[in-house]
Amino acid sequence: MGECSVCGRMFSTQQLTDVVEESGGRILPSRAMCDDCLQGYMRVSRKPGVGFSRTAKRPTTARELRMRYPAAEAAALAGRCLLAVLFLHEAWSKITAYSAAIAYAKAFGVPEQLLPFAIAVEVGCGVSILLGWYTRAGALVLAAFCVTTAVVFHGSWSSRNELLHFEKDLAIAGGLLVLFARGAGGWALDALRQKKQIANSE
Repeated sequence: MGECSVCGRMFSTQQLTDVVEESGGRILPSRAMCDDCLQGYMRVSRKPGVGFSRTAKRPTTARELRMRYPAAEAAALAGRCLLAVLFLHEAWSKITAYSAAIAYAKAFGVPEQLLPFAIAVEVGCGVSILLGWYTRAGALVLAAFCVTTAVVFHGSWSSRNELLHFEKDLAIAGGLLVLFARGAGGWALDALRQKKQIANSE
């Protein structure tokens, strides 16, 4: 499974083609393109100073893409870890100071019965993102969780501190939505699952 560098859609490796450009005597990093984007690119890429070549019928594999851009995969893994640790730490803080967490929730009119649900969401989705297993689902749930938390607990914008917490929650939700849109990356259990699905379908 690979991603078209133009439209961003996912395709099997047989549907992707390596595209290599040359500009000013310098070979640029190759890009994987689906057939539709490749045809459109070929129509507009003929310009002075830019060369174009297509690999001979051999598609780029996901493994080759990961080997070519290891820094991007490492960054995706590091980003997932940072996001996951935040929610796992918050869940642990609630568990170890359960009475204080209940009192804080009640101060904002939130029933104490919802606290176990909040902890379960933070632990379950945090582990999901950390391992890269059903990452999009975990990221989407946590994004909704962050927006809800911002509105319920940090809606008093007359306080600069509360406004800062509100903005931070929205920023975290934004990062989670990017993770939902782009996926966990190659160094994740989702990538292994997709690889097995493609192998079984062939």
